[in-house]
Amino acid sequence: PLLIPNGSVIKYLRLYYNDTSAGTNLIAWLTRYQPGVTSEDLTVVNSAGSGGYGTMLSSEITHTVDIDNWAYTIIVAPNANASTNAICGIRVAYYAPSIFAAFLPVVLKN
Repeated sequence: PLLIPNGSVIKYLRLYYNDTSAGTNLIAWLTRYQPGVTSEDLTVVNSAGSGGYGTMLSSEITHTVDIDNWAYTIIVAPNANASTNAICGIRVAYYAPSIFAAFLPVVLKN
């Protein structure tokens, strides 16, 4: 599961990888589900080429998280033998809802 505060705005999915296979790439999806009903891929990102360690950023999205009606998850398909492709990490870039800003310290510039 992907646990992000309700009302957050998701912007990107980033994949960190080690891809040494020229013929296959790693693929990661950010998907939302209505349990027992349907699913929707919000964005997808692929590793590129066979140069070894790298990172790829998805195209920008603007999706507001609604955990009251949807469950969120990240799915990764290695599409190759584990010795040629490895997932090193995944990050989701998002903006927290403005309610969280109320608890941050106030900084004044003179």
